[in-house]
Amino acid sequence: MEVSCLPDVARVTNNATDLTRFYSERVRSGDLQWDPQQEKAVRVLSQFINSLSATDDGPRKLFRWWRRSRSAKATGRPTGIYLFGGVGRGKTMLMDMFFSSVKSTRKRRVHFHIFMREAHQWIHARRKKGKEQDDFEDPIIALAHSLSKKIDLLCFDEFEISDVADALIIRRIFSSLLDNKVRLVTTSNWCPEDLYSGGLQRELFIPFIELLKEQIELIFLGDGVDYRLLGLSSRRVYFSSIDDAAHIALRGLFDTLTGGGDSRSEELMVEGRLLHVGRANKGVAWFNFGELCEEAVGIADYLAIIDRFHTLVISDIPIMRPEQRNEARRFSVLIDVLYEHKVKLVCSAAGKPEELYVRGKGARQFIRTASRLREMQTSAYLSQDARLRNL
Repeated sequence: MEVSCLPDVARVTNNATDLTRFYSERVRSGDLQWDPQQEKAVRVLSQFINSLSATDDGPRKLFRWWRRSRSAKATGRPTGIYLFGGVGRGKTMLMDMFFSSVKSTRKRRVHFHIFMREAHQWIHARRKKGKEQDDFEDPIIALAHSLSKKIDLLCFDEFEISDVADALIIRRIFSSLLDNKVRLVTTSNWCPEDLYSGGLQRELFIPFIELLKEQIELIFLGDGVDYRLLGLSSRRVYFSSIDDAAHIALRGLFDTLTGGGDSRSEELMVEGRLLHVGRANKGVAWFNFGELCEEAVGIADYLAIIDRFHTLVISDIPIMRPEQRNEARRFSVLIDVLYEHKVKLVCSAAGKPEELYVRGKGARQFIRTASRLREMQTSAYLSQDARLRNL
């Protein structure tokens, strides 16, 4: 069975180069700002690359990997790298630079949520086929074995565990991949001890955390400067039009903030119901005005959104008529929530902030909303850290 969760086309080209030199050149050119924690991570990643001894590029294993001992880290030979830290710390960028520096075609990079979605589908199909053919091979072991025939290195972006099914499956997938000598590099916003914190049956997940700490090199990039947002203060974030040019500008900013990665849809649980987020990646979500203000949504929805995302892109904000007082009220509540929690806003609107709602019930109160929209465009506001509601 083909393993479709590992696309043949990687995010970066296979122009292998020395990782340390690659990073230094990007800093020297001004493309990156030097960061001591990033530089330390680059050194560890470079050592990991150097420990991979290339042979050939045939269908068999490309690397002469180390044999696993009971504790790979104890021998100074980790079987993988786990990059973690706050948002915008360069985790994905470093992993992609590492990926491009590995001399192999037997490598894959995939977003963790995409991998898990297709792994679930693969396992379900395998179980169904097994019942039909009286084949009772463990589908998770079969998946890991199938992957190991195709790859020697697997890179996950945004590793996160949010439900019990993923928690139980990923523990066995990782263990099986390591048993099959596949090496893993992953990024995450969470330290291993915080993975699946408070989750159902978390005690069953604890052995996986211990496996990570035993077999994988942990690299903490800190919770300091978010380099994706650092440049936002010097950019235009409010566009007084809803034409194609404004949409292209929003798309460009969205790509900049997310590092150009693949966006995905998400579902947020709000008071027992699901709130659909059509496009999201790396703490940034894109909505159109109608999704947030024309539908039956309220402050609980907005609070759930800002708990999950540090930046919102909102497109197609209209100039609201008097009969759209409910939409205007929802928009005001939304802006208040974003403002109070220092969430960043990038948006396109049919007019300037003070033109969006000038007649109708609540128009006088909307003056404050317009003022806040103005302030949210300033470098002083944009340079502030988002205020986490649950701290």
